[in-house]
Amino acid sequence: MRNAALLLAALLLAGCATTKSVSVDKRTRTYDAPKERVYNAVISSYTEYGFGIQNSDMRSGVVTSSYKVTSGLRAALTGTYRLRYNAVVRGDSSQSRLRLTITAQQKSLGGGQAANMTGGDAEKLYQNAFKSIGKERR
Repeated sequence: MRNAALLLAALLLAGCATTKSVSVDKRTRTYDAPKERVYNAVISSYTEYGFGIQNSDMRSGVVTSSYKVTSGLRAALTGTYRLRYNAVVRGDSSQSRLRLTITAQQKSLGGGQAANMTGGDAEKLYQNAFKSIGKERR
């Protein structure tokens, strides 16, 4: 029983090393644009980069991408991992607030587990996502 508790604690700590460890202020942006425009920019950005849309609801402002497996040099060096983006857009006809949560999983024997990323790598994922959404918003 004690070993099971230690294993559970280790799994929970491993989950803390994902992109959710990035502070909320670095995962949130405010735009001087209507909610609908920012919401549509999120969807356009996801699809431009090859992410499918798993869940989309304009009324609640939630957009969740499907998982996408990485490829290229980084995957060759660090192993295969997959990403999923979740966005929540709140706002009105003049201003919107967007909060992102990026889930990163590394391939393991059992399927996927929380990927261990440095804070800098996780922050870059958010910066790139906001940059892409900002381009699509125009």
